[in-house]
Amino acid sequence: MKVGDILRRQQAEGYYAVAIRYLAIENYYGKNDIGYRAYVKMQQIHCEERTAAKRLERFLYLIENWYRCGYQEECDIMIDMDNKLFDGLHRFSLACYYEMEEIYARVLPSVDFYNKIVSEKIYINREMLSDNFTQEEREAICDAWERMISIYL
Repeated sequence: MKVGDILRRQQAEGYYAVAIRYLAIENYYGKNDIGYRAYVKMQQIHCEERTAAKRLERFLYLIENWYRCGYQEECDIMIDMDNKLFDGLHRFSLACYYEMEEIYARVLPSVDFYNKIVSEKIYINREMLSDNFTQEEREAICDAWERMISIYL
């Protein structure tokens, strides 16, 4: 599947979770000092602080593994027929960071109920962005989003 098509769908929905993960990847590579903080804040919307910290640790491991081993085709993402991401936001964010043109994806039928459940758990919309992040963090997230989009337009 084309990474740009999936990314544009996330943008059309107004979801910022990919951009926040992108910031965390940049933080890992020393390009900012805000990405980890934004990532943990995003996770804390849906879980406790300790769990959010553990999720960051796992993401850092994934980033390191991607750096050492590259993209692993057997670790596909899951999208619906409308390119909405169900599973694989971390891997998809890495694909964007590394400017991949295509990514392996399992395409599932659109299921409104599942979309609603997943959306409530993993997506960060404009309202959540304004309610949970500082102005500096919001600006960094929006800037990351614009950089990502500019790669694929």
